[in-house]
Amino acid sequence: LLALVFFRGWWPATVWLATLALLSGLMYFVQVQTKEPPLRVWYSAVLLLAFVPVWVGGEGAVRRTKSRWLGIAAALAGLLAAGTFLAKTIALQSAKNVASNTHLRNIAKRLAPTGEQLYFVWGAAFVYEGILPLENMGYLDRFHLFGLGTSQRTGEAQAVLQKFGVNDVYRAMGENPHFRLFASKGHYNKFRRYMLEHYQKDVRFEEVYSYDKDFAVFKVVTLPGTFILKEQAQAADGG
Repeated sequence: LLALVFFRGWWPATVWLATLALLSGLMYFVQVQTKEPPLRVWYSAVLLLAFVPVWVGGEGAVRRTKSRWLGIAAALAGLLAAGTFLAKTIALQSAKNVASNTHLRNIAKRLAPTGEQLYFVWGAAFVYEGILPLENMGYLDRFHLFGLGTSQRTGEAQAVLQKFGVNDVYRAMGENPHFRLFASKGHYNKFRRYMLEHYQKDVRFEEVYSYDKDFAVFKVVTLPGTFILKEQAQAADGG
């Protein structure tokens, strides 16, 4: 709609500039408040709006040279502003990645894996974003990870389990003293219920290292004895 009326007066130009300024300002506000980069769709929206004058100046209804050059200048200014903001956003994300890498290195240093341990990862509990593409990843050489989920049925994952002699993932977590679990601190009740339902075994989480307010590395301990959930016992007795 802006393209249809642009450069037919100062009012459309003011609307265009105000809209561009509003979008840029909103992106900046989101970044300041959340400490996170805006969604990627914002960049294309701002750049598309910034290039409206270039298209209109060359193909629109008004052909005055002054208008065309004014439109091109405005578009370049918008592009420069968007590029500057994008550069700052990239710098912010880069700083976050470096901080995550430092965090990951501290975790590796604290756990000091020797190669005998297998670390199971529940969901997003591991600091994957801390692995930088061009860094020397020698500190991860003895860090054996196994992600819980659909990927554990792949050939690569099965090869890891075979290497560590694991036939049953969830039972092995609580029986092998070298196994650890990266998980949310709120996952304990879910895991405990799963073990009670499927194995009639109770477990407890022993915190090995808390590296975040929500996540930690746990040692899973299987308690002796057989346990049956109340509802399972009632079902077995016919209600």
